[in-house]
Amino acid sequence: MPNQSFVDIMIMVKNAYFCVAKCKVDNLKGGLHLFQLGTDCLEGFFGLIRMAIGTDTNVDIMQLGSHASGLVEVAVILVLHPEWDQSPHRLGLKMITKDITMEINSKFDHINPASWHGSASVESINLHMAWILGEHAAINLIPEVEQVFDDAVQ
Repeated sequence: MPNQSFVDIMIMVKNAYFCVAKCKVDNLKGGLHLFQLGTDCLEGFFGLIRMAIGTDTNVDIMQLGSHASGLVEVAVILVLHPEWDQSPHRLGLKMITKDITMEINSKFDHINPASWHGSASVESINLHMAWILGEHAAINLIPEVEQVFDDAVQ
């Protein structure tokens, strides 16, 4: 595994732990969608900027500044009313496989709260137990890492 990918995964796990912990402190009855910690929201915002700028191929700092504040308001409204968000429509192409019934769906890559069916509640999450279970899983996969965990505790 390349070093950068490994570091990205470590940062992603750390970010998930911190976000869940902050959400539990701020609003124990609240919810958190871990998939929103990625860059999809940023990509969506840049899509709104491209829509506002129009056919101009490059955005200068003046255009970005003049449009960004209004687009932030649009983004907040769309978060409050996800049913109003009409995301871009993509051409649905079939995968090139032996199984011709399998279709590519844009939702595989871009999940949002409106398409999520499940619990996003942080109330029942026990971060300490999740850490211990992850440590045991890592030791089962790589037994040599047990000494590293023992040294980190001391």
